Amino acid sequence: MIPHRDDPVPGADAGRRAAGGAGVSADIAEDIAAAVEAGAEMLQEVCDRALEELGGTVPPTQLRALLIVDRHHRLNLGALAHEMRASNSATSRLCDRLQASGLIVRESAARDRREVVISLSDAGRRLVDWARGRRRRELARIVDGMSPAGREALLDGLAAFRAALDGST
Repeated sequence: MIPHRDDPVPGADAGRRAAGGAGVSADIAEDIAAAVEAGAEMLQEVCDRALEELGGTVPPTQLRALLIVDRHHRLNLGALAHEMRASNSATSRLCDRLQASGLIVRESAARDRREVVISLSDAGRRLVDWARGRRRRELARIVDGMSPAGREALLDGLAAFRAALDGST
């Protein structure tokens, strides 16, 4: 069940307590982490709900792999396995299923014929575009219910979160 936007989020006031400092106390950092985790869980629920039409036809792991392939346009099996945080053999079996479903294409790399490069097929591209469109429409519906100040704060917070994430990798 998706929490209502007026439901309290654990640690939601932590951002106000931490404003103005580069470092935060361990307690405040823990409160903020709890709020981010709760938000991430709600966001995942919204995204999952948006894709319910897929049912069991494309399991979440397969869709995740397709989204990763799309983000990189083309990548080899090892890179996909790394992104999926899975073994090469498990990723290879996953790719077997995706290829059998007509969602990816595997080709030999131009510079090293032993390397296999994975890309989306036309059907895979349509599925990824459909899934992203569904998720974005659902998210836009929710964001539309926010105040202008809330939307601005969300954008600022997400930009800062992304910058911190980019700096930590």
